[in-house]
Amino acid sequence: MSEEEAGAAWDGPVEQTADTGRDGFGQGEDNKAGDMMSMEELLDKIAAYSPTMNRALITKAFKFAEKAHEGQKRRSGEPYFIHPVGVASIIADMKLDTASIVTGLLHDTVEDTSASLELIEEEFGAEIAQLVDGVTKIGKIQFTSKEEQQAENFRKMVVAMARDIRVILVKLADRTHNIRTLKHVPPHKQKDVAKETLDLYAPLAHRLGIFWLKTELEDTSLRFLHPEIYEQLKVMVATKREQRQAYTEEVVQILRGQMEGAGLGAASVTGRAKHFYSIYQKMQSQGLGFDEVQDLIAFRVLVDDLGQCYQALGIVHSMWKPVPGRFKDYIALPKPNMYRSLHTTVIGPAGQRIEVQIRTREMHQVAEEGIAAHWMYKGESQGVEEARRFQWLRQLVEWVQQLNDPQEFLHYIKEDLFEKEVFVFSPKGHLYALPKGSSVIDFAYRVHSDLGNHCIGARVNGRMVPLKHQVNNGDTVEVIQSPNQTPHRDWLGIARTSKAQARIRQWIKQQQREKSVALGRELLEKELRKYATRPGAQAVTPKEYKEKLEYVLASLNLAEEEQLLAALGYGQLTVNSFIQVFFAPAEEETSRGEADDQKVLRSLEGKEGKEKAEPEVGEGVLVGGERNVLIGFCRHCNPLAGDEVKGVITRGRGIKVHRSDCEHLLGSDEERRVDCSWDMEAKVQPRPVSLEVECEDAPGMLASMSKAISSAGVNIGSVVLKKLPNGHGLARFEVMLSTAEEMARVTGQLQNEKGVLTVTRDAMARNLKGKKRRVLRTSLVPPNLMSDL
Repeated sequence: MSEEEAGAAWDGPVEQTADTGRDGFGQGEDNKAGDMMSMEELLDKIAAYSPTMNRALITKAFKFAEKAHEGQKRRSGEPYFIHPVGVASIIADMKLDTASIVTGLLHDTVEDTSASLELIEEEFGAEIAQLVDGVTKIGKIQFTSKEEQQAENFRKMVVAMARDIRVILVKLADRTHNIRTLKHVPPHKQKDVAKETLDLYAPLAHRLGIFWLKTELEDTSLRFLHPEIYEQLKVMVATKREQRQAYTEEVVQILRGQMEGAGLGAASVTGRAKHFYSIYQKMQSQGLGFDEVQDLIAFRVLVDDLGQCYQALGIVHSMWKPVPGRFKDYIALPKPNMYRSLHTTVIGPAGQRIEVQIRTREMHQVAEEGIAAHWMYKGESQGVEEARRFQWLRQLVEWVQQLNDPQEFLHYIKEDLFEKEVFVFSPKGHLYALPKGSSVIDFAYRVHSDLGNHCIGARVNGRMVPLKHQVNNGDTVEVIQSPNQTPHRDWLGIARTSKAQARIRQWIKQQQREKSVALGRELLEKELRKYATRPGAQAVTPKEYKEKLEYVLASLNLAEEEQLLAALGYGQLTVNSFIQVFFAPAEEETSRGEADDQKVLRSLEGKEGKEKAEPEVGEGVLVGGERNVLIGFCRHCNPLAGDEVKGVITRGRGIKVHRSDCEHLLGSDEERRVDCSWDMEAKVQPRPVSLEVECEDAPGMLASMSKAISSAGVNIGSVVLKKLPNGHGLARFEVMLSTAEEMARVTGQLQNEKGVLTVTRDAMARNLKGKKRRVLRTSLVPPNLMSDL
């Protein structure tokens, strides 16, 4: 990965936490990313699991990459070659094949050196050249935003890994080494990289079943994204380490004794604490304090065969009372990443909840290594072939082909692909995996698009249910359809999966375009008839219309008549402007009204218009490069100067400006979206923006938070406080901001305050989404927080 992609060269080892080792905390942080492995050390590491490796090819690649990167330095001053060697070492940790190791060594040569892809193919063959190309980011295409570049890079990676899953494995190794060496990058870029890792790469590692890699990516990302929370967790974990280890040893001894007594003496029993990010997620989702998180330790029982798994489960349930609803059989219903295991939560010694996982040793190998385990079990070529069976990967490729908008693509990836799943059956017994919370509509579209388009309801376990009914694990769903049924816009609020939403939106857009074309044609014909009634005018004949149409389309920068009619129907072009161009002689200058509409159309197409108006104090947004366009800001995402933005044409209210990741933008009609940017020469007026701060419920907190905001040079419009069920306080500030830089400054000041747990932007807008706005009164303010007023 180049410095341009990362924002800066990444280097230096990640510091170890105070709590590493066998209990699971701080995994992956003991790697010396800054110490370069020698060629012999790398070869020995590979030979330990693959004696038949192509030693000569790996040696050639090592020397080729070393020479190609010669003279290049990282920000720390160390040779850049440390990075590709580190990536190759992580690939060896995954126990992958020779081609993957070679790709890890060469993955940056095409992007960052004079070596070409043709040279790679000539020296190392087509297979490795294809892998290197799949990992290499797109560097020659000009993108309009960082998000678009990120989305396009991810698209390319998806298409490449559809041909060969090793592309994503090498990319994961690349990201893992980079995040290990992230401390030399500026803090704001550290957070960007950490967030992208949590959003995309850690879930991909999970989907591929590589647990140790997923754990390291999540914990290290948490360390850079929320350093204070990470340090608090580290201290809390360290203070209870001895107590935790004593309890773990007690439970392990009990389990071992019971297994031996039942004839399962060969069973392996271990206890392992959950990693930082897992604890953080549980505390956030359930509103718990660290002391309230009970099942911090997971116990694992490994046996020889399938029958012994269920025998061991019976032993565990006979000793300790199982917690209702916490048993999961992933052996009968494996996860999409091939994970198979029995999970149960029981009330163990001292009344503590403990999680027990039971699986065979082969299942455990797949659980830890994921798809990489297939190279160990089946050999290299069979492993590649087996990887192609991943259904979720085929779904990813399908989205790449269907979703043209980069923000929409990334949004669906984050929201849908990596959610928890439920498994449901068709009437014929076919098993389908859907994200948790999916409705009958999602199931129908999952089976077939036509079935979804004509779905009117379903029978779930023999009982009639409406379209909005959410399916649960083990349901049998029979979809009922009607040829007269078609998708409605309301379905978008019911559908949970990306496939269903994309199909519904595709249908609606097609219907909207057809309606706009029909409306445009009606408006045009009506105006032409009206024009013909004027004194001295004549009716336009079909032949005359066709002859002049080409001139009109060229004048308005439109490709075809349907585009013209759609623009008229959408309101992007007025009928009066069409008439002026249509009846004006070709050699004359177009009228003022026509020129204005051409200016709008050019801005919509991204064309350069006439000289911009002078900048002034105001909204500070350029629409297609033009100033003084009527705009408004989305109240749900509240964009600030510096945010990536896009506009949506509204009827009669100008352009509505959204942040590029706003849900309302992603749900809008693509035909109405226009390019927007911030006017760097204009002075932007401050606007009210909501900040939500979760903090400790202690005296003086409101005063310290208010002081932190004021010290950033920002005015507070209002504040609303209340107490949360977990005992924390919640403060909702409305502050006056102009730029994203001001937002970052305020957020940073708040996060530095002792007692502040989380700071979230626009939380009030999200909480009030779809509801009538109301004022929270001061009676909700906790007494402790109010005591400093």
